[in-house]
Amino acid sequence: MKKIKIRKVLFQILMVVVSIVTLYPIFFIYNNSLRTNMEISSSFLGVAKSFYIQGFKYIIVDKEAYLFLINSIIVVTGSLAICLIISILVSYRLARFNIKFGNGIYIFFLLGIILSHQTSIVPIYIILRYLKLINTYFGLMIAFSAWNLSISILILTAFFKSIPKELEDAATIDGCSNIGFLLRIVLPLAKAPISTAALLSVVFIWNDLIFPITLINSPKMKLVSSSLIYFKGQYFADYNLLFSAVGFMILPVIVLYLIFQRFFVSGIFAGAIKE
Repeated sequence: MKKIKIRKVLFQILMVVVSIVTLYPIFFIYNNSLRTNMEISSSFLGVAKSFYIQGFKYIIVDKEAYLFLINSIIVVTGSLAICLIISILVSYRLARFNIKFGNGIYIFFLLGIILSHQTSIVPIYIILRYLKLINTYFGLMIAFSAWNLSISILILTAFFKSIPKELEDAATIDGCSNIGFLLRIVLPLAKAPISTAALLSVVFIWNDLIFPITLINSPKMKLVSSSLIYFKGQYFADYNLLFSAVGFMILPVIVLYLIFQRFFVSGIFAGAIKE
């Protein structure tokens, strides 16, 4: 019993340490966003005392950063819709039907997890330029949705395979078609894995810098992530402005995670155990 209690205490201490290490960067960003440049230059690790909010005011009011926020929301919404529709249909087909070369198709999609999207930016740019989709939101949505298909299909296929065959047979006896079974039974059961796939995609799209700066040329169409370059000078770094911009950028993702965190953990393990 003593060994069990000691292990439990050590585990709790470890979790506290991991939590501090994980949350400290967020505290570091927002703490320095509330400090003046003089305070930051004197010590990056100091604690905000004056709560200087001019950086946020300058970014939101003077620089109209809310326009970049709207652009990002448009791209994230469109990319997520395309990615989820395709990944749900593909995953359902691969998981519930015995199709020719099904395993090969599944492995082909999973290869996207191995590759780095930075190494694929040149062929993506050439393809979108040929389709005349450079400097368009739709072209950016295609690139983002295609790149997030791999992880979405991995999560959803595992869950769809875990759904009992008896449930599908009962629905078929009741006159439910394959599409009806997907829409009325499978999707309501798949809220957790779909939310997890959506959250992972949103974080990737929101934080990515390579695709927006390469595929979008118009300053008015820039996203939140690519707009950070406007807040850094060539010879002088306004630290308060930079930290305020980063804090403004990551806030929607933090709020989104706090809302859907209960789905995130359950969705990660969805389909891992098949009864």
